[in-house]
Amino acid sequence: VACGHYHTLFTGKQDGLFACGLNKDGQLGVGSNTDSATPVRVQAGVAFERFMCVAAGAEHSLAVTLHSTVFVWGSGTRGQLGPA
Repeated sequence: VACGHYHTLFTGKQDGLFACGLNKDGQLGVGSNTDSATPVRVQAGVAFERFMCVAAGAEHSLAVTLHSTVFVWGSGTRGQLGPA
């Protein structure tokens, strides 16, 4: 589980990553900027991966798979998502 400013990420029992909360900058990773009060499956290239850790910033999200692949999404206005 990881908590951002106004969003939360959590892993599923078997696979997948879920999010809920505000989504102004795409931090839920669902392909839109629609807020969600109920959990939705993150689609940002990670739909059926298994994770070793997740993290959330104010308006961005990160996830690391069991194979050490790092995914980041959301607001990158201050370089939070790494170099372009």
